[in-house]
Amino acid sequence: MATNGTTRPSLALHDSFVGDHLVNKFLTVSVQKVGKMVGGKNGTRHGDDTVIALLIGGSNYLRLKERDEARLDDALANDANLFATLAAKANAKGISGKSGAAITAADFDMAFNALKASIAKTLAGTNESTSAHVYEPLVVDGTTIPGCKVYIGGGDPSNSRTPKAGSIHISGIRVEERVLEASVNGPIPPSNSRGDVVAKRLITSWLALPSRRWRQYRLDATESFRLKVGGEAAVAATSAGIVVTDATAEEVFGLVA
Repeated sequence: MATNGTTRPSLALHDSFVGDHLVNKFLTVSVQKVGKMVGGKNGTRHGDDTVIALLIGGSNYLRLKERDEARLDDALANDANLFATLAAKANAKGISGKSGAAITAADFDMAFNALKASIAKTLAGTNESTSAHVYEPLVVDGTTIPGCKVYIGGGDPSNSRTPKAGSIHISGIRVEERVLEASVNGPIPPSNSRGDVVAKRLITSWLALPSRRWRQYRLDATESFRLKVGGEAAVAATSAGIVVTDATAEEVFGLVA
């Protein structure tokens, strides 16, 4: 088998591919997250939990962004005072921005417009990626596998969590995720962000923008990991204690319909 990615997961993904699409779209991956350095380069890494995730691979990211746009437009059409409504909700929940400042209707207005502008760029293909040059599509025996890319190098070699050449990055719609081993240093601390930055996260969550479920998981070329596809993925998810609620199932299946 000829591939530009790590052999074992490349073979598993290729075996799930028929014609021009993945037929076994359910995947489980068990990986350690990259996390985030807190306190500078010599600080401590937080949020690098080891998790198992159930996801739907081979999904169309642009379709999710189209649905994001429609969800935003519908929300504004249904509530002419949407930004004030969201600000009141944030205030009632005690959510604040930088230095404890209240999240205002103006913050939500700015965040809403920023989301719309970003979506428009993504759909037009003008959103620039700062990392595209270090990846290429995963190719197995001449077949390009959808939703998968391979790291080809170019990152910071002094960073212990920089991918190794050949590592495979799988993207898809996350159904559920369960922590198998929590980060030694705990979760990533909340950021002290501007009001509009916080408002953007709240809009994404409270309006349930479809793309919020989009995730990327790295199967590193030099680390242990588990990848299961199709029926084996369902068994692995159940064995790991992943529970999918009716509401979650209805949402995610609606996103791939």
